Amino acid sequence: MDSTLEFLEKLALIRFAPVAAQTDAGDLLRPGFDCAILEHTTIEHSAFQRCISEIASLHAQYLKRGKGKCAAIVGQSGSGKSELIRRYCELFPVVERDGFDKIPVLVVQTPAKPTLKNLSEAFVHAFGIPSAAQATETRITKKIRQLLKDHEVQLIAIDEFQHFVDHSPSAMKEVTDWLKSLNNACPRPIVVFGLPRCLRIIRKNVQMRRRFSRIWTLTPFAADSTGSWQEFRAVLRDIHRRTPIRALPFHDPDTARRFLAASEGLMDYLIQIVEAAIEIAMAKQKPIDLLTLAAAFESEIWPGCPKRLNPFLAEGELRSLRGDGEPFELWDTYQ
Repeated sequence: MDSTLEFLEKLALIRFAPVAAQTDAGDLLRPGFDCAILEHTTIEHSAFQRCISEIASLHAQYLKRGKGKCAAIVGQSGSGKSELIRRYCELFPVVERDGFDKIPVLVVQTPAKPTLKNLSEAFVHAFGIPSAAQATETRITKKIRQLLKDHEVQLIAIDEFQHFVDHSPSAMKEVTDWLKSLNNACPRPIVVFGLPRCLRIIRKNVQMRRRFSRIWTLTPFAADSTGSWQEFRAVLRDIHRRTPIRALPFHDPDTARRFLAASEGLMDYLIQIVEAAIEIAMAKQKPIDLLTLAAAFESEIWPGCPKRLNPFLAEGELRSLRGDGEPFELWDTYQ
């Protein structure tokens, strides 16, 4: 545990350090690649690093004090919440052993239409155990408490928390009381992940507001902030470095503005566009250019996109695409 705690404390210090400078893209030929697949390792930009570091801080506090605080991480669809959870679990993997595997980070998926009953069942499923038929909530809760101890769970991550806003706001008080009781009996840190609108539940419920006072955001990149714009270009430079075939410089200012409009500054959409561009370029046996990126955008982000709104075409208008029928019309505007 001492080595884990030392690692967590070092990781937590990233919150107070500047983002490391990105290296140059290098040779566009990218020697050393043996297949035309984008090198897939997590791009840990500053917001991503900050969230990892904040989670590590909660995790470390639990190991030191045996108490768990709660927090919420919010972001748009495609901002990297799932990748954040995956990456953190990768840092603290399951340890197989006789009897009960050690599960440092338990990931629970909020049901699409959550109730206290099916949320508690989701906790049991997260351990890889099917819920017993006709089991009462009391029996399931007792089982969860024992499983948390048996598997030595150190942190709980609850994903898709906005489902409570979308489908079950009336169930939230009951769930809040249940989480409070669970947290009191088994004081592990709990981090909920969701779209920004899940903050409605947290801010309108006194108990939730008190327990989940820490709120962090995976903010999309934007051009109206010098720091954000510079980092966005650094991320594009990194993606370009990982691209296995010849390509125009993604981080060039004009191309970067086109990527920003095409992705709304969200990491997942950036990756989708580049991966599709690689496939298209390989099929045509030519380097990635703006026309390749335009085809990738239409293939992956906006099928049937009008040419006047395709950001990678010369005639494409570079603006936010959140209008009716546009790729980001479901943008969560809750503040």
